[in-house]
Amino acid sequence: MIMDRIQERIDRQLRMGNSVVHYGDLAGRRARSKTNPGADGPRWEKTNYDEVLIDRPASITRFKKTIGNWNMNFRAVICTKLFLMAAVAWGIPSIVTAQGQESEWTTLFDGSSLDNWHVSAETGHSSASSNKSGGRWVIADGAITGSQDIPRNGGIILTNEKFGDFEVAFEMKNDFGPDSGLFLRSTEKGVAYQAMIDYHAGGNLMGIYGEGLGGNPHIRNFEFKQLVTDVSAVKIGDPSVEFPVLADAWPTFWRADQWNELRARIVGGDLPTITTWINGVKISEWTETTTRHPATGSIGLQVHGGGDPKDYDGKFVRYRNVRVRKLN
Repeated sequence: MIMDRIQERIDRQLRMGNSVVHYGDLAGRRARSKTNPGADGPRWEKTNYDEVLIDRPASITRFKKTIGNWNMNFRAVICTKLFLMAAVAWGIPSIVTAQGQESEWTTLFDGSSLDNWHVSAETGHSSASSNKSGGRWVIADGAITGSQDIPRNGGIILTNEKFGDFEVAFEMKNDFGPDSGLFLRSTEKGVAYQAMIDYHAGGNLMGIYGEGLGGNPHIRNFEFKQLVTDVSAVKIGDPSVEFPVLADAWPTFWRADQWNELRARIVGGDLPTITTWINGVKISEWTETTTRHPATGSIGLQVHGGGDPKDYDGKFVRYRNVRVRKLN
């Protein structure tokens, strides 16, 4: 009841005007962008209050006005913060456990050891080495760092443990150019549901792709132009989520050449629903309709094989603070 009243008050304030609101850094997390779609009413991204707004109270650092009443939107943000702080003070446990019964986060990579991981050279991305090597994977500056080991030869690094329903999160600071990806329930041959990390011109982040599954699904709602700071909204594969960041807000929302957080959730057994986030903002969601892939598998990170040498030579993918929580 308290949570409903809080959300009702927030939504009522947001309906007073259209804007883009940038939240400040949430104790080291990336700024969030919230957009309101005009005549259809506000699109309010319901973030994880327990992770973002309670354990790490927000500080408001900047606003970007588009249309509507700036003062109303300022009050909406203040209202959000004050009501959530009050809810914590009242000791409402339902907010802290808003996600339901979930396990605690478990570290998969602690910055110093790859004992929980192994490299697979069994995918088509390793064909340049005749599947003798799966790219180069090392630890550098506390991050899993991947690259092609010989020209056009990539591969994947997989967790030793297999997971069913789970959520995985990590930070990335990749060079712009190499094609990468987050593999969910991967096999040794790299057949998996993929949250895309196609960090190059014409690519996108956190779209959903069927790796080794006939390219089905292939869902994305934005793509990069020639520069990492320049994106455009697209609709490929009938995405259920509109791209929630205005193009001119992207350089603020996404900190190029710095660490940003990616997150993916897969639940539902052999007919899973996959949801992805960038810096806490929901990007994609898709539900499988046909049983065609195992309900458990490894978590994987990829360096794509092939490609233009200029996109790979001397360039790397980097991931740190990799963690998982089981949901089944």
